[in-house]
Amino acid sequence: MSRGFDAAGAKEGVAQYGRGCYFSVTPELAGRYGATVSPELASLLAQHPERVAGQKSLLLARILIGDVAEGRFDSPKPPVVVYSPSKRRADTLVDKAADPSIIVSTHTAQCYPAYLITLSS
Repeated sequence: MSRGFDAAGAKEGVAQYGRGCYFSVTPELAGRYGATVSPELASLLAQHPERVAGQKSLLLARILIGDVAEGRFDSPKPPVVVYSPSKRRADTLVDKAADPSIIVSTHTAQCYPAYLITLSS
């Protein structure tokens, strides 16, 4: 977590909206992908590790969105920004441009973990 997210580490062929780090706009969707906090991780991150070990966790991230385009699974790179005279590519991909529920960060420097949230059942 000290190094943030690695957008370059996304595997080819498994990304529905393009390569990068995937984030959810809603906690309900993110909750489906939450991981269980190991005792080792709990001791590193929490003031009271016994309270979070074994609980489901989510990372609340801050993301610099920039220019957005709808992502596609068959596109290895983000599309070119329409109004860009230099033909630069979009910074962020989404599932639906009008009302996104999934955001894909394509650059490592545009997102970082801000908070670890643990969920109890």
